[in-house]
Amino acid sequence: MKRAPELDSGISRVYLAHFRRLFRRVNGAVDCAAAAEDLTQESFLRWFTRLRDLEDRGEQHLGLLYRIGHALSIDFVRRRETERRILDGWIPAQVAPDTESIVVALDQARHADRAMKALPPRTRAAFQMRREDQLAFKDIAAALGVSTPRAHQLAAEALAKVAASMAENDADQEKPD
Repeated sequence: MKRAPELDSGISRVYLAHFRRLFRRVNGAVDCAAAAEDLTQESFLRWFTRLRDLEDRGEQHLGLLYRIGHALSIDFVRRRETERRILDGWIPAQVAPDTESIVVALDQARHADRAMKALPPRTRAAFQMRREDQLAFKDIAAALGVSTPRAHQLAAEALAKVAASMAENDADQEKPD
């Protein structure tokens, strides 16, 4: 089914203009960037489906897009809270981490932090912008003044170096004293 080019360009323009704003609103409600991205995409899909059925496809229907995003956010939060309540009553005590597991996890976190600090500043910045700030590579490239492929390469180098350092640490931990 082929759509009219002007509808496609109009939808694309609205998507590009409103994605980040809707994402921020949804993320503020659900407090999970990955879920917020999924819910934002779902909002646009549902909005577009409903928009096809409307006679007038102008931007006055943007309120519908934001209402869909809001409703999906509420559904997500309610579902998460329901799952949490169910799990709170049903997780046996044996599943809780023991002290040794906690100490190992903290040691791994400290080692990862040291590995990150050992990275060159631009490589570390690219990695942090990607992993912690969840920026797109084009945004990382703009912030660092490099090309998009170079930003991708810097983040990949950082990941490889931190992973290798973590593997070495794990190997050292497993050696008998």
